[in-house]
Amino acid sequence: MICCWPRLVITKWGECGRFPRESVAALSRRTPLLGLGCWKPSEDILFFASAEDIYSYDGRQGGVRHWRRNRWGVLRGDAVTADGRNLICGFEPDLILIWDLWDPEVGYRQLNLKGKRVLRSICLSQESGELLVNLNSQQELVAELVVLDISREMREVKRYTCHESRRGGVMSPCFGGFLSRFIVSGSFNGKVYIWSREYHEPVEVLSGHTDDVLSVTWNPKVPTMLASGSDDGCVRIWGPAAPRRERKISSAATAPNS
Repeated sequence: MICCWPRLVITKWGECGRFPRESVAALSRRTPLLGLGCWKPSEDILFFASAEDIYSYDGRQGGVRHWRRNRWGVLRGDAVTADGRNLICGFEPDLILIWDLWDPEVGYRQLNLKGKRVLRSICLSQESGELLVNLNSQQELVAELVVLDISREMREVKRYTCHESRRGGVMSPCFGGFLSRFIVSGSFNGKVYIWSREYHEPVEVLSGHTDDVLSVTWNPKVPTMLASGSDDGCVRIWGPAAPRRERKISSAATAPNS
């Protein structure tokens, strides 16, 4: 696991945190604070960004390389497709760029999202290749989740209605569950919201946190399990409710008195 720290350091942990963490790369003090990062599958290549630049880190050979100068805006999310070909970046307020990593001469494809709401995050489904875009507006205290097919025309597939909260919007929505048939998100009201891909409204609302839920993720190995992290200092693991056990009453206890 790799984490990009604001203090200009990339830190690596071994599986399940059993190995000591290792600072694998550090940037110049002049570099703006690090932010989002994503892996390129099967090649141990990490893409990460600051406010001004996009970098790549080679997990096998080591070393950080300057990849692109960020001239598009605040980077709110990035992802690499399952085949390792495309790098997708979402920029505030409404821009999505897709680079072809196999053919740098191709450049990038561009999509401008039109509307009053601002792009806050993106998430890519590795199963379907669809892109989940989180759009919210503090003025309207409401947000929308938009699913885009990015294979060719980057067309809209579905749009989901989000709840209202005191500050508006949802946090870190992502695909998950069996074959990525569900969407989960955190929120500013301490709840975790779950949508089925078939419905526009949430099918489940999980309560338990006492502060903003800033991060959520599905377990890629156990599709019925997800985790949520909150400003209340807790990480909660969620799963199916245990089946209720019915009490067995013996026939002798229910027989009428003779």
